[in-house]
Amino acid sequence: MKLRSLSIARRAFVCFGLITCLLISLAAFSYLQINRLRAAEQNIEQNSLPSIQVIDDIQIALLHARLESIRMLSSATRDVHDFSLSKVQEAIQTLQSKTDYYRAHLMSGEQDEIQFAKANQAMTAYIDGLRKVIAMDSSDHDQAVIFANTEQAQRATDYQEQLTVLRDQNARQAMVSGVDATDVYNHSVQV
Repeated sequence: MKLRSLSIARRAFVCFGLITCLLISLAAFSYLQINRLRAAEQNIEQNSLPSIQVIDDIQIALLHARLESIRMLSSATRDVHDFSLSKVQEAIQTLQSKTDYYRAHLMSGEQDEIQFAKANQAMTAYIDGLRKVIAMDSSDHDQAVIFANTEQAQRATDYQEQLTVLRDQNARQAMVSGVDATDVYNHSVQV
């Protein structure tokens, strides 16, 4: 059947029907593309960026713990020593609470779990070392200084390295989400 053989009313109906089908198809395509863009945005907003921020908070707490433990060991007065000791305890609490928050809310896959476990193990070793420094400081200050400058310094470095790997992993996840969003946009423009 040819389009010319149809009456004007039927031709208009068929043409408007085709246009309506094309518009519905375009709307469905757009909806799917917007959903993919939103998923990429949500991954960045709810996982990658908060993960990076929490890891940065942990790294800051680690630096505070290192600084205050050194200050505690080098303090000349009891007031400075006690103040630094309280700051070390505060930093330990921050390390543990931020790590617990990451574990409860920000884990995002098997690779993340593996690296988090490594970082958590390094944190436990570092905190155990801090407690050892504190205990040794009251009984044998010179041994505490030696331990802090050797084994404890290495524990801190190991912990920092594991945190950096975890942070870089989350940054790569954000980049992958950005690439996905760019691919969706480019595909949408080409269609």
